[in-house]
Amino acid sequence: MMQSGQGSIKWDPTILQFTEVKTPSSGGIPGFSGGFNSNNAPSGEFRFLWANDNPVVPLTLADNTVIMELCFKILGGKTQTGCIQIGQGALPTFWENNTATIPVCFTYGKVTITEAPPQGAVVVRVGTINGQVNETVCVDVSVENFTSILGATVVFAWNADQLEFVKTDKYDLTGLNSSAFSNTASTLSFQWLSGSNATTKADGSKIFQICFKLKQCLPSMAVNITGTPDIVGDGSVQLSSQGVGGSVTCVTQAGCSATCALGTITNASCNGATDGSVTLNVTGTNLGNHNIVWKNAAGTIVKAAAPVTSGTNLTGIAAGVYTYEITFNGTSCCSGTATVTQPTSITIPTSGVITNAQCDAKGAINISTTSGGNGGFAYAWTPDQGNNGNLTNLNAGTYSVTVTDSKGCKANTSFTVTNTPSQIVIPTIAVTNAQCDAKGAINLTGITGASGTLTYAWTPDQGNNSNLTNLNAGTYSVTVTDSKGCKANTSFTVTNTPSQIVIPTIAVTNAQCDAKGAINLTGITGASGTLTYAWTPDQGNNSNLTNLNAGTYSVTVTDSKGCKASSTFTVENQASQMAIPSANAVTNAQCEEKGSINIAGVTGGNGTLAYAWTPDQGNTANPKNLNAGSYSVTVTDSKGCKASSTFTVQNLPSQIAIPASSVVKNAQCDDKGAINISGVTGGIGALTYVWTPDQGNTANPTNLNAGTYSVTVTDSKGCKTSSTFTVQDVPSQMVIPSANVIKNAQCDDKGAINISAVTGGIGSLTYNWLPTQGNTSNPTNLNPGTYSVTVTDSKGCKASSTFNVINVPSQIVIPSANVVTNVGCNIKGSINLSGISGGSGTLSYKWTNDLGNIANPTNLNIGTYTVTVSDSKNCTAVASFSIIDSQPDLNLSPVVSNVKCKGGSNGSIQINITGGCPNFTYNWTGGLSGANPQNLKAGIYTVTVTDAASPSKTKTTYSHCNRTCRRSEYFTYRNS
Repeated sequence: MMQSGQGSIKWDPTILQFTEVKTPSSGGIPGFSGGFNSNNAPSGEFRFLWANDNPVVPLTLADNTVIMELCFKILGGKTQTGCIQIGQGALPTFWENNTATIPVCFTYGKVTITEAPPQGAVVVRVGTINGQVNETVCVDVSVENFTSILGATVVFAWNADQLEFVKTDKYDLTGLNSSAFSNTASTLSFQWLSGSNATTKADGSKIFQICFKLKQCLPSMAVNITGTPDIVGDGSVQLSSQGVGGSVTCVTQAGCSATCALGTITNASCNGATDGSVTLNVTGTNLGNHNIVWKNAAGTIVKAAAPVTSGTNLTGIAAGVYTYEITFNGTSCCSGTATVTQPTSITIPTSGVITNAQCDAKGAINISTTSGGNGGFAYAWTPDQGNNGNLTNLNAGTYSVTVTDSKGCKANTSFTVTNTPSQIVIPTIAVTNAQCDAKGAINLTGITGASGTLTYAWTPDQGNNSNLTNLNAGTYSVTVTDSKGCKANTSFTVTNTPSQIVIPTIAVTNAQCDAKGAINLTGITGASGTLTYAWTPDQGNNSNLTNLNAGTYSVTVTDSKGCKASSTFTVENQASQMAIPSANAVTNAQCEEKGSINIAGVTGGNGTLAYAWTPDQGNTANPKNLNAGSYSVTVTDSKGCKASSTFTVQNLPSQIAIPASSVVKNAQCDDKGAINISGVTGGIGALTYVWTPDQGNTANPTNLNAGTYSVTVTDSKGCKTSSTFTVQDVPSQMVIPSANVIKNAQCDDKGAINISAVTGGIGSLTYNWLPTQGNTSNPTNLNPGTYSVTVTDSKGCKASSTFNVINVPSQIVIPSANVVTNVGCNIKGSINLSGISGGSGTLSYKWTNDLGNIANPTNLNIGTYTVTVSDSKNCTAVASFSIIDSQPDLNLSPVVSNVKCKGGSNGSIQINITGGCPNFTYNWTGGLSGANPQNLKAGIYTVTVTDAASPSKTKTTYSHCNRTCRRSEYFTYRNS
């Protein structure tokens, strides 16, 4: 997004001489060359100036784009370095976008001056590469004059504090692989053999790469070649060579360049579904070095930090609030939140929806008020009732339904329609029996449990009638039927009852004191209609005789049905029988309530009673509003009979006692507290309760927060008692176990977490996992990662914990020491891996040389053998073993006896052998044989000695004659 830029580049003109500036083949910055200024190049400075020709379209280039090429002639000597410094010089260096000057991070360049390789010498050259701290980069190793080469040995070196060796890669030589390399923290040894055929590579060919991780950020971190490479050409000739080192240059990046904007949010289709997603659009440069992380509302990572280029979207998520953040080198570039919603659960009504079948009437189910979900409900019944929310005309049975909304969310339940039997109940007390001269009756108007209009069928026939009259004594049967066809039947017996008249025996009022006697028969029972009375001696047709003298009186009573009863009464002349009650007559004064005396229960008196109190309380049997003290009374009845008594009224204190033990239920989590003092004792009448803070007039306030509550209890007498209670907030007692609950993943064996030993919870526990694992205490089949759980009990108490399931790497350890037996004289090699440790179950062995599934291959030739060992969890370990030739090298030491005189034939050669494996064979040119040919003329003799090893070793040597004629001829030799 650049609009302009300028700057200076400096160098030492005594080492580097500027020749020209070029526009790179990539094009660089459009119009850049027009601002190049090389006027100060002789003094070691180059300047540039650029402005965007099209400001409407700011310029953006990819990282590492080449924008110019400066060319120099080398003036300095061997081992000198020409340093090229950006941002130095008279013209300040900066770049600008539309709004600000952008910080610039400079990386200096350099030219390392080395001695030109000898003409025709083989050159092994290390390249250069740029990178950032903690980034892994690879430098090329290339060759020149690499013609007909049989083998090479090269040692590379670097500063281990600056660079960390990672691997070798991109092999491009015949037979070259990782086994040709061995390394320490700061060196890499390379040994390669071409095989039977020599190898040729074009100049500049890259034969492999060395990869490093940058540990420091320096302008130049050298990768050198130690000593002179050992290069062997065709014919086993040692060739001249030169190694040229390279370097790794650390570059730094500018700050945040990423911008982000929320795209499409797809909500969860159903309640509890995990098919929601969020699209995040990210633009900018250098996005590979920007990281993105997603978290849920609880702050738990749901998508681990990863480069933006690996993907920014969040998928497969449940409803909730999710936050995202994009960072660069720990700095936040942009962030935000996205809310994924979900519909409510589908709710199928279950209460009041069934109408049961009864008698001849069918049943019904009505769930048309189903709610929640996404609307547009479809109903699927078993047995099939069609797509209907209101079923009718149903037989008794079970009906299951699945309700599906417009987005495919489902809910299901079952209903049972029963066949209710007849509920008709015919009353049993429905008969009026015949008595004396009166007929009987049956009345069924009290029938219950029936529906609609009722019909009545009688035996003997009485018509469709619920109320039969004028019945003779006998048995009458009835069947009652309602509008649903429900029936009930019963039988009634009408009997002829004899006279039930009972004349009371306590009907006499004797004469007493000043009063005459009386007889009162108004309490006669069992009679019907109007009664008549016949007395002896005659007292007229009267039930209540008064003003009677003492004597005997007889009566006959007749009712309207002609039923009769007779009795005789005696009137006596009695003394006064009045008795004033003394027990429970006094109500003492208490608290705000005055006392009272109640002697309305005076017995034995006649007629109206008169009451005379001291102190005066008026003519009353129940004086009230009395202070504590002594009160006397004389009672006189209508006959002039009298009785007297004295009462004491006391002032009693309040007896109310509020219970203090086991009345408080403390609050805990979502479960509120309560106080129950319904066991208050000692109060009189209705109690009132006044709470602070106010809880209303109740003995059992509930739904209480933690705190102090005071109460005053008052009874109907105004007596009061107060008390104070404290409701505590008891924290959650749940403890999620942390020890020995994780089974880590290993290779193909998935992990698991078992927290079934949670303690301290109340009632049923629920488990909510992130990422979701269902409501379980033992999720299994887990990939490595972080798993968070919230456990909730029936009181809403919660406990949370986080567990890390790690991927335990393969523990298989393949031994490396004392496992190889090398090839010796007439001895084949072998490898013994019986000491492998750390594997699980049965191990299998796969050799690249197809040696079979064995741990101890034998009869092996010289070479490299690679094995992959796998255990029952599919954990693997790989190792390579080299079987080498342990036989001593075969060396020849010819001892030559030269011909004594020119033209003579008395020369000899003695071949002395060291190393190798006996026996030896000798193959001479010129027909010679054995280790000590004799009688030789001057000349060149070549012998090849082969030992008995497998494979055999050979060595060739030759001798030749110095053909100088002025002295005796002699042999010389050399090994090859």
